[in-house]
Amino acid sequence: MNKARKTLAGIAIYTAFRGVAFSSFQVLLPLYLVSIGYKVADLGPLATYATVATAVFLPFIGHMVDAGHPVTIGTLSGIILALSLLIPGLSSSYLSFILVYILNSLSLMMWQPARISVVGRIVQSGSLGRTYAVFTAGFNIARIITPFVAVTIAYAIGYRSTMALMSIFPLTGALIYCLTARQVEIRKRKVEIRSLFETYKNVYWILKQYPYLSLFSFFDIYGWRLWFPMLNAYLKKAVGLDDMGVGLYNSIFSASMLASSYPSGYLTDRIGPRKVLALNEMLGIATALLLAQHTPILAYIASITMGISIAFWINGYNTITTLLMGPEKAGIMRSSIDAARTIVSVPAPALGSTIYSLVSISAPFYLGTVFMGLAALSILLVKGGKEKDTPS
Repeated sequence: MNKARKTLAGIAIYTAFRGVAFSSFQVLLPLYLVSIGYKVADLGPLATYATVATAVFLPFIGHMVDAGHPVTIGTLSGIILALSLLIPGLSSSYLSFILVYILNSLSLMMWQPARISVVGRIVQSGSLGRTYAVFTAGFNIARIITPFVAVTIAYAIGYRSTMALMSIFPLTGALIYCLTARQVEIRKRKVEIRSLFETYKNVYWILKQYPYLSLFSFFDIYGWRLWFPMLNAYLKKAVGLDDMGVGLYNSIFSASMLASSYPSGYLTDRIGPRKVLALNEMLGIATALLLAQHTPILAYIASITMGISIAFWINGYNTITTLLMGPEKAGIMRSSIDAARTIVSVPAPALGSTIYSLVSISAPFYLGTVFMGLAALSILLVKGGKEKDTPS
């Protein structure tokens, strides 16, 4: 096996192990919070605090990736992910949960630019969609199995102990990634304070250069973050699913992502990421409308459409942000867009929680569909920027 294949295999294993960790976090932490007296509406503000902190660090992360340190950043993201699972076992204060959400969000955002920087150097542009689809498949296989396993273990040893147990996976994956990705030849350059500040200015330049992607990113994240941070708690409190039912929802969702990951990657390479991202939003609208009815059967159908939608988003978004400025600048490209969309979305979880409490439990989902529709129109109709995002 040559160096490139070893690196891709290491990334695939790490991605799957991260799937175990994220799935455990997403299923167990909301259930744990509800079990100790927190309300569904309390989860929105937690996600909001995490959003602010993540947005502040993202340009710095992108700068470090492009300075030749994607292996270091990617490895640290696994360590931080493990900490987000360990801290609930040490403290149940509100401040500790804010920290947990920040670490979990930061881990996700650190991994994305680090991974696309490495992958973009060893995979041809016409195969990027299918390559990311393979990674997504491993991630989703882990997510199919994990919810049931995690909930079952939690019944035996408790939520906190189970989350601590699951922290082993991102730590192991980070070690594998570090050992394999370091074989990729990446030129390092000196990190200077002046150039670091310039990185924050580049966020505005990238937004101006690619208006269709910027608008899409803003509308897309609002469309989902109005209700997504509350989803598992919503399924239990409003839809009436028990813990095993919530686990089943997440397993069906992950199975749907798995089944559609490679077809969506193939479609991305064939028709281009912009059209795939528009399809993602259409499926997202269907998902939100189904969930808004707060009935178990429609919620389970929504888990299928949501899985397909996110599979389309992952392959389309990873591909477009890899191609626009090339692998050498993939870090700042991805982190700048993510930083901007994250800052814009800061009020979204809290807004979703507020209208959930004051208007109706379905209102966040209906409002989300409006933003998703605007996202689809933006990625298809708004012109401008360098047209490098479609495969030749």
